[in-house]
Amino acid sequence: AYNDHNKFENLTLCSTCGAVYVEGRWTWQKTEQAQHSVECPACRRSREHYPAGFITLRMTLSKDQWNKISALLKHTEENEKAEHPMERIIDIKLTEREALITTTGIYLARRLAEAMAGSLDLKTDYDHLKEEKILRVSVS
Repeated sequence: AYNDHNKFENLTLCSTCGAVYVEGRWTWQKTEQAQHSVECPACRRSREHYPAGFITLRMTLSKDQWNKISALLKHTEENEKAEHPMERIIDIKLTEREALITTTGIYLARRLAEAMAGSLDLKTDYDHLKEEKILRVSVS
């Protein structure tokens, strides 16, 4: 239901984030000609806390290390979201031994995991549940 491409009319505006559905994809294109208004799939996933991507970083980080990783996550999300409005971070939960990052899309989850793994010299393990369109990534 979150990725039903036939569901939206051309020039549909997301009432929450301002993304516009144009010719089969969501964009940040500005338009005064929006014909319809809905909540886009990414905003809906965020509101309902229904992630498509789950990244678990399993390690203890110092505050300085976490600040660097947090900046890396934000930068990676900004770059991805600029081209793909449906790819966003939903939440970041920290515990003493791990971080869980949830995303609205599987592509951002992969990019975030690869960025963290590269920055910390760690490995990634992917579990892609294609039927459910969910990606779980472990970085350790």
